[in-house]
Amino acid sequence: EGGHRAIIFSRIGGIQKDIMTEGLHFRIPWFQYPIIYDIRSRPRKISSPTGSKDLQMVNISLRVLSRPDAGALPIMYRQLGLEYDEK
Repeated sequence: EGGHRAIIFSRIGGIQKDIMTEGLHFRIPWFQYPIIYDIRSRPRKISSPTGSKDLQMVNISLRVLSRPDAGALPIMYRQLGLEYDEK
């Protein structure tokens, strides 16, 4: 299934700058491992209760579609980790 990208973590050099697409890629066992990101659009529902002008409680729900920028995955991993959408 399409929509995934990976960055490579090396035990010697840390996070590599290269972004791997789907397909066959070679790596050095025990020294390199992939960190896989799902870059498809994902919906997130945000709900918030709020008060109206006449002092009644109103629930507001917002649906947001977001996806990570594939070119910025190494920077996102360094700063935010794998749970970037929770922060």
